[in-house]
Amino acid sequence: MNLMLKTFMFLNTGIGGNTSQLNSFSKYNISMFCPKCGSLMTSTSGRQVCPNCGYTKSSSSGSDSKIVTKGSEKEIIIIREEKQTEPLDSDAVCPKCHEQGAYYLLKQTRSADEPETKFYTCSHCGHRWRDYA
Repeated sequence: MNLMLKTFMFLNTGIGGNTSQLNSFSKYNISMFCPKCGSLMTSTSGRQVCPNCGYTKSSSSGSDSKIVTKGSEKEIIIIREEKQTEPLDSDAVCPKCHEQGAYYLLKQTRSADEPETKFYTCSHCGHRWRDYA
């Protein structure tokens, strides 16, 4: 008996994978699992196919079931302007537009005994650069 079936049996009935109790468990429709690899089989045009190993079997008329999910419409959010939440360094000079003032962010990019790396974003043109200090 494969691991997926044992887990399914244990979680749903409390049977710890005892094969003597498998016959009493067979009243539940567990044919949705592949007998070779234990993957979940998908129903396709009257057959059940395992996407993992390719095992196929015909679906019996009583055991063919569908999983139906109802979706809801998604709300679309448009961001018109992104606000900077980083601190402003008024002494930093942009190497691209040569304007003064840039937002910065500190990150530890190297080992702990090395100083932090300071990432700048120009407040005028949006150019990004870093300073290893």
